[in-house]
Amino acid sequence: MANVTDQVNEGEGNQTAARAYNDAQRRFVKSQQVEENAREAERALDGPEAQQLADAEAIGRSHMAEEDPAVHRDYHEKVKTRAHEIWESEGRPHGRDREHWQQAEAEVKKS
Repeated sequence: MANVTDQVNEGEGNQTAARAYNDAQRRFVKSQQVEENAREAERALDGPEAQQLADAEAIGRSHMAEEDPAVHRDYHEKVKTRAHEIWESEGRPHGRDREHWQQAEAEVKKS
């Protein structure tokens, strides 16, 4: 495989890397180790690694949500709406906007 510094910029999407990945996947399937690895993964889900795997999945899902602009906008809108509700419920006090925003963020993250 070519060194990263030897690769030419192929624009949007690296065709060489994609081809190498696809070739590696084909070799893996042909090696007939798929079933063995699937059983090993299933044992990991039931074993001591289960919590670590669940934590890693949660982190991955949170990163995925952060990368989607629509999800980010929706989250921001929910926090903004909740912060406004908190502000109004407390009699519209002056100078507590940061506190209200932080409270709203905590509440939205829990939901």
